[in-house]
Amino acid sequence: MKINSKDPGNSSVDYRIASFGLGTAGCRILSQLERNGVKLGKHHYASCTQSDFDLVSGKNRITIKLPVGGKISQRSVRGAAHAHRDQIDRALEGVDTLFLIAGLGGKVGSALAPMIAEMARERNIRCFSVVVMPFKFEKNKHFTAGVALKWIRSLSDGIIIVDNDEILERFPQAPLQESFELIDKTLALAVSRLFGLADNAQGASLDMDKLLQVVATDGYSVLGTSGPRSDTPLSAVKSAVKSISKTADPREIKKAIIFMAGNAKLSASDLTSAIGTVESFIGPRLSSVDLGYSTGGMVSSALILGSGFPVTKFDKYDPLDSILAGREIDFYPESSIEIDLGRLENIE
Repeated sequence: MKINSKDPGNSSVDYRIASFGLGTAGCRILSQLERNGVKLGKHHYASCTQSDFDLVSGKNRITIKLPVGGKISQRSVRGAAHAHRDQIDRALEGVDTLFLIAGLGGKVGSALAPMIAEMARERNIRCFSVVVMPFKFEKNKHFTAGVALKWIRSLSDGIIIVDNDEILERFPQAPLQESFELIDKTLALAVSRLFGLADNAQGASLDMDKLLQVVATDGYSVLGTSGPRSDTPLSAVKSAVKSISKTADPREIKKAIIFMAGNAKLSASDLTSAIGTVESFIGPRLSSVDLGYSTGGMVSSALILGSGFPVTKFDKYDPLDSILAGREIDFYPESSIEIDLGRLENIE
């Protein structure tokens, strides 16, 4: 098994990156990343709700105006978004790598992420998607989220899945709205550590080249994080592996990234133990581990990104996928576009 540890900012490729935060969750997470000092190229935001831009700096915002009245659906959001394709095109000019961040529990993220991923593919832009799945109690959102996940996986060069339930369990007594904000901040901090050191901490950041190679491994990537107050670095790693195990089988992991955070007492022995623990839990399919760490925190925490999962529990959200098994008549997600029939000429 190959083990790598990279110096901060080490990358052999000059990437031309753009990123999109889509819908409420996507806008909140990407804007939090920006406040954490992590810059994924030029940040762009798209939503149907103006309040989603409250924490967004800059002018790269796309407000998708939906028709007044009627039921809001993924089809209607995609249809309304067609009027903004020129804006999206301009955002993709000169880009070779695109990051999409979206929650699939609502209408906007699940509608726009497949659409923009396809636009990127048409332009030979590598697209990596970070998707946040709905809570298990949101039964009415599971099917549409499962369908959107299938589209995004087929159109992305790599996809990272985040399970909302795993993070929610850490804040069982918090009011619901506060829980959503805590989840977004937790996710932003986790993604910050994948793309660079957060909070100006001392340590070793992860190399962008290796990160993209890990995420581009066939199958899904799953992000696992430890609880907020792990006693030791070792217990933090075990907690992060357990987090992944609730979404997919850790024994399926082919490549992994570990990020350890702790105080100034974080030692080389702690890092070695973390790698050994991950290897013992995951098993023989694991071919390489990349390691990053920071020493600017007060408590121990761990993040593990495992890739190569052929399936996750979220595949069951779209039961038609297993029934049809690739025999779909029309694979493309449909759009609903409002047309003023009064302006059409009569057709004889």
